[in-house]
Amino acid sequence: MKKFKQIFSELIKTQFVLHTALISLIHISSVYRTIKESEYPISETEFGISIVLILLITIISYFLSKYLLKDKVKAAVVTTLFLGVSFNFAVINRVLFQSHTYAVLTENFFFGDQVFTSAVLLLFTFVLLSYIILIMPFKLVRFNHYLNALLILFFLFELNNLFFYEPKTIKLENKIETEHITPKSNSTLPNIYYIVFDSYTNFESLKRYWKYDNAELSNFLTRKGFYVAHKSKSNYNQTHFTIASVLNLSFLHYESFDKLTFAHYPNLFKLIKYNSLVNILEKNGYQIKNYSLFDISNTSKFYKFELLDEPHFFKSTFFEGIVNVPLIGAALGLNFKPETDIIKINLGLASKLKDIPLVKETTEKNLGKSFFVYAHFMLPHPPYYFDAKGKIMPDNYARDDSNIWKYLEQLKFTNKLIMETVDFIISNSKVQPVIIIQGDHGFRFLKDAAAQESESHAILNAFYFPDKDYKFLYPTVSSVNTFRILLRKYNLLDEKTLPDKIFFVAKGIVTN
Repeated sequence: MKKFKQIFSELIKTQFVLHTALISLIHISSVYRTIKESEYPISETEFGISIVLILLITIISYFLSKYLLKDKVKAAVVTTLFLGVSFNFAVINRVLFQSHTYAVLTENFFFGDQVFTSAVLLLFTFVLLSYIILIMPFKLVRFNHYLNALLILFFLFELNNLFFYEPKTIKLENKIETEHITPKSNSTLPNIYYIVFDSYTNFESLKRYWKYDNAELSNFLTRKGFYVAHKSKSNYNQTHFTIASVLNLSFLHYESFDKLTFAHYPNLFKLIKYNSLVNILEKNGYQIKNYSLFDISNTSKFYKFELLDEPHFFKSTFFEGIVNVPLIGAALGLNFKPETDIIKINLGLASKLKDIPLVKETTEKNLGKSFFVYAHFMLPHPPYYFDAKGKIMPDNYARDDSNIWKYLEQLKFTNKLIMETVDFIISNSKVQPVIIIQGDHGFRFLKDAAAQESESHAILNAFYFPDKDYKFLYPTVSSVNTFRILLRKYNLLDEKTLPDKIFFVAKGIVTN
């Protein structure tokens, strides 16, 4: 016993600085657990580069602290506190700034420059902590031991969570079982265009909240033979919830609506990728043309746009802006300034849709096959880079998400794109296709809370069927029934429409 006490005493006197390494390992373990829980696909490249960067950040921070403070223990304490604050920025951000993303903080306080935001926050945090530790009149021996003990416990706790986690899945309430569906033979199936305009509200909302009569688009679509559902709503007010529901012809089911965690959200990307609609269409010989921001079946996303729920090792940390520079961000799969390219993306999508009916399939493999196109425009969704005439606006104009009049200006330009694209597709298609034009949610920045909950679900919803037989459609049809109706019409699936319920998703909570 005496020898044991002597060994323990010597260990206490030895100034181990395990906590400096442990704080980074805890962060790595925590994010990796979230990725595993959500079953979010992360590449080996992203994982490897992320770990290397975190270790480099830890080493550089420690040796810089040691150089400035001339003391191993002080340097270790500063580094641990600095990394702890930097890695846990999301919690601090919500408490101090009541914002939920790094991008919002950048927008409101740092002129929209992410690199500048990261640099300022990191420098301020590091200098402040170094100064506090430097002026302390006593040695940090006991605090150093306390940090070692505390973070060892945290690390063991995280390891336990990592090895004994439960997948956080979002199931389908009305899942379509596609395994036993047999393809239709000897039937000519139409080409299908599913064109989503993000955040495009419906005609009634434009009259009510903007005092704007969207008659030009309504009349155009009617003349072209569309059925326009003037009172249509999406079932969810967030993009990936809506798209997961639409493509799976089903409501999303939750064990408990008020207990969604961060790890639940990426599961929606899995539901979108392996969705029921595309499974059915592929069984019937359809080719998939994916011009969206999601991976669909075996086709990769056409472009990237910042979706808040993708787990990354630097997401919502002080380092986010710095690692989002082009070379590092591209390797990590992060979106460095995604809005910068969104102008080209939106204009490019219109060109892609116009090219499709002009392309002649020459190979025997593709001859005679129908195709399904999913195109997702980030319009009239902010940032507001277009005025009503399509003039490209500067950043200081565009970055104003809640401005209802800038939204309306961009919506008017969106109308122009819709009319040009639809007119071209119909005029140049040898066989008339099915065209569905739909919003995924409405405008989400009205000041009136009661009006906002209703408006955030209001969507543009218009259907073009070559035979003009719209007996299954009705004015209030919601997005979940889009492909239930279409597949039933063409005898590809015999499923009735679901009730047009809506669910409000906000701050990680879904309410009926």
